[in-house]
Amino acid sequence: MHIAPELGDSLYKITRYDERAFYINGQAHTQPCLLSPTLLIDPCPAPHITELSIAKLAPALLLKPQLLLVGTGLKLQTLSPELIVALQQQGIGVEVMQTPAACRTFNLLQEEGRMIIAAIWPPDYLG
Repeated sequence: MHIAPELGDSLYKITRYDERAFYINGQAHTQPCLLSPTLLIDPCPAPHITELSIAKLAPALLLKPQLLLVGTGLKLQTLSPELIVALQQQGIGVEVMQTPAACRTFNLLQEEGRMIIAAIWPPDYLG
């Protein structure tokens, strides 16, 4: 599905996704990535959702995001309560959703000018 034909002011935008990959600026990604409108870390320092931590998010947290979006593939998964609490203590909201929804939400929020980061696993990720 094509979801964002133009880049606008953002350096990085999710331009589409399919059953095996999500596409950032038209480039297919089949491994998890950490991204913001101005930062792309490929691959994500946490190869599995269960390994996501404050330390592995550190480069993106320097951007002082308002929100962390986590796209967990087509299967909804949860983050560790410790990670959620640590992020909330820094004033960072957390939203976990399936990857297609995370792709759409990332683009919508960055178009609004919100400072967000996203940790996104490919749609076919099974954890």
